[in-house]
Amino acid sequence: MDRNEQRQFIKDLTETIVNDIIFKIDSGRIPAEWDGHELREYLFYRFSEQRIGRMGQGRKAEYNNMLRVHNL
Repeated sequence: MDRNEQRQFIKDLTETIVNDIIFKIDSGRIPAEWDGHELREYLFYRFSEQRIGRMGQGRKAEYNNMLRVHNL
């Protein structure tokens, strides 16, 4: 994946999740009493739903190493 494809992937995924949550807020499906605590948890839940399967152990170890090396 090149840099432009990476950017577009992030924009598309984020926009899809955000638009769906805003639709749910506007349609009254998100409880009105939810504040930043519940909404953060819901965002976490929605993004975690987008994970595809499990990374193999080698790929996961490499990913974790990259987080440390690049201070992400």
